[in-house]
Amino acid sequence: MGFRLKHDLTQSDLAERSGISQVMISDYETGKRKLTMKAATKFGTALGETPEKFFP
Repeated sequence: MGFRLKHDLTQSDLAERSGISQVMISDYETGKRKLTMKAATKFGTALGETPEKFFP
């Protein structure tokens, strides 16, 4: 969520840019779903960040 907010995007905006549904983004942000490298790569491309930044 931090990276999404840093780029001033809503979940819907990120969904459009990444091709990942808003529901799945919500699940990732709330911890209901574990982030995969494939999803991190899509988020990274959409946000201009490296995928590794999404993992602690």
